[in-house]
Amino acid sequence: MKKHVITIVALFLITCLTRIPFATKCICEHDSVNFALAIESFDIAKHQPHPPGYILYVGLAKFLNLFFKDINKNFIILSILFSAIAVVLIYLLGKEIFNYRCGLISGLFLLSSPVFWAYGELALSYTAENLFFLLIAYMAYQVIRGKRQYILWMSIALGVGVGMRQNLILYLLPLWIRGLVSLRSWKEAGKQVLIFGIVCLLWFIPLMILSEGFSKYWSVSKELGGNMLFSKFNPIKNVVYIVVGSVWTLGAILIGIFMSLRRLNESLAFRQKRELLIFFALWGGPSLLFFLIFSIGKSVHTLSYILPFIVLSTVFVFNRWRVLDRILVSIIIGTNCLLFFMVRPLSMGEQIMGINTDKVKNFANFWVLDHSNKGLRQKEKVKEILNLVRKEFSSEKSAICVASGGNFQPYIPWRTVYYYLPEFSIFKIGDEVQVIELKPKIETIIWLVDKYDLKRYKNIKLNKVVDKGEEIYFSSIKDTLTIENFKFYKEE
Repeated sequence: MKKHVITIVALFLITCLTRIPFATKCICEHDSVNFALAIESFDIAKHQPHPPGYILYVGLAKFLNLFFKDINKNFIILSILFSAIAVVLIYLLGKEIFNYRCGLISGLFLLSSPVFWAYGELALSYTAENLFFLLIAYMAYQVIRGKRQYILWMSIALGVGVGMRQNLILYLLPLWIRGLVSLRSWKEAGKQVLIFGIVCLLWFIPLMILSEGFSKYWSVSKELGGNMLFSKFNPIKNVVYIVVGSVWTLGAILIGIFMSLRRLNESLAFRQKRELLIFFALWGGPSLLFFLIFSIGKSVHTLSYILPFIVLSTVFVFNRWRVLDRILVSIIIGTNCLLFFMVRPLSMGEQIMGINTDKVKNFANFWVLDHSNKGLRQKEKVKEILNLVRKEFSSEKSAICVASGGNFQPYIPWRTVYYYLPEFSIFKIGDEVQVIELKPKIETIIWLVDKYDLKRYKNIKLNKVVDKGEEIYFSSIKDTLTIENFKFYKEE
């Protein structure tokens, strides 16, 4: 018991201590801005936050804001705490399913996952999703094994988790239903459905009030859902994204999975294997199926179905703990740490073995290379660049053009520019034909778009400000009245 408690405390503290020094110091992600604006004024129609609302996540950060008047810090505190609890939970689950050794190694594997580590340093809600994935799985496993005292807490936890991230209902409903079926009592199952419904109503009613009614809420959510899901319906491309994202999320843990598959037969009896496979399929299968049909969005989404594989990757140490096994575990954890610290995003015009990487830069950075310590440090430069804009340019005489984004965010997410430079006139540009109206005093256009996009504008004279290695491109309004599909004109 003493060893068990020490392990829980150690995993929690190690996770916190490995996150705190590398946490991002500013709001540097598109969705992070949405959450930050929601602290000031909750309005889903304005994507404060974006649908479907994440009301309990925003509410928790708003509560912290009563004590710490730093919105980014509040969200980072949540990310780190959720990461630490998730690591403890995967240890508990691995220990229950296999043994103490497997549980401990599961925790260390998750702790060192490059993607899990990176999102524990950002003001985003994905670590909350990971936490509830593990919490519901742990409780469902206990219920299925006959420990009925967990069923109430499982229903409450699912209701709270769905309030944190509404998409969890799609992924975890089958596992929750499996837990209800194991009760073999319609009366008890009905009671748990009622409890789950009551918990959901406790956050759903305030969400509807803040959204000015269900009709408006549904309209905004449906519009975003259609754009994010059905517009990206491409199963072949989704498979590529899933494979690439999964490989980077696991990192060297892939070695553990390979070794565990080899030893699965000798470690577990047939009946135990069958029961575990059903459990893992119900746990990770729904989210994997969802992303196969629609779009995975970001590499962090792979954790929803990767978590079961992380637990399974420890089977190779279930029955034995040889010197070679210890070395292999150390190599896996060490390699993942090296991946997090050594990998960096590709830069514009960079060549590898004589091959120009510009054509794959966006894909490689977005799906893999941004999820590293050096990727996080590059994201932080956004604030430095925007501070330089404020220092070098007048908000009365300058307008800013930002890229609208798409599958891959530009180097500076447009939403971040709006958040940190509200005094400037800011225009979001895309591929469509646009007519942009400027105020009479505007003399300069500042181009905060990806450098790759700037190459398209060959018929304008670009100037730049350079400070501490950072570059800001701008042009006189005389040179930019008409370029490609953009037409600028001033108010009379």
